[in-house]
Amino acid sequence: MNHIAIIEDELETAHQYHDLLESYLHQRQRCAVIDLYPQGKTFLESFRKQYDLLLMDIQMDEMDGIETARYVRKQDPEVCLIFITSMEQFAIQGYQVEAFRYLLKPLNPEELFSALDKAYARIDKAAPQRILIRTLEGETQLEVNQIEYAEIRQRQLWIHCGVQLYRCNMTLNRFEELLNNPDFFRCHEGYLIHMKYVRRFGRQEVIMNSEAVIPVSRMKKNDFLAAFARYVGARQDV
Repeated sequence: MNHIAIIEDELETAHQYHDLLESYLHQRQRCAVIDLYPQGKTFLESFRKQYDLLLMDIQMDEMDGIETARYVRKQDPEVCLIFITSMEQFAIQGYQVEAFRYLLKPLNPEELFSALDKAYARIDKAAPQRILIRTLEGETQLEVNQIEYAEIRQRQLWIHCGVQLYRCNMTLNRFEELLNNPDFFRCHEGYLIHMKYVRRFGRQEVIMNSEAVIPVSRMKKNDFLAAFARYVGARQDV
């Protein structure tokens, strides 16, 4: 699931963009979280490299879109940025902050959809797979490649990402469905492991890179060995 921000100081216009995005996502059968910000300054206060795509007006009070984009680029050189404005002369400045596209108001839906198609092609190719989950501390985007394993403990889902631990109220079945990734294997009723982080394995356990010892149920042992062999073989073919 992707994360999109609309930065536009005219509330009615911002909601129009939101509706167009919703229509686009529905037509393309995509899912995304869309956040609205009335000012560049407000946006930067919560910006933590959590967005895949920014739709930003250039002419805003307090801090305009160009200045906002300069701060964004210092933290995230990869986020896809589409400027929307009524002033053509800002185009050169827009490209100075590596804007992906520059669209003129009033916004033409066909032009927006075309720009979004190209933006998503770039995002899908370059960005690692990420999922949005609601942890006990709030919503968090996790990079799938950094998830080592997940377990059920104290009636909660514990997701281990190196030294980071995320806890949430979700079943392991639901988390496995959300990942939908063949590199993960359900080796036990209460454990889901990322085979990338398997260091070695014994008769009834797997040792992860973090030295965590994960049990493998007897019924899953042969399936695990077959899945791990496929995983290793796929890496060698790349």
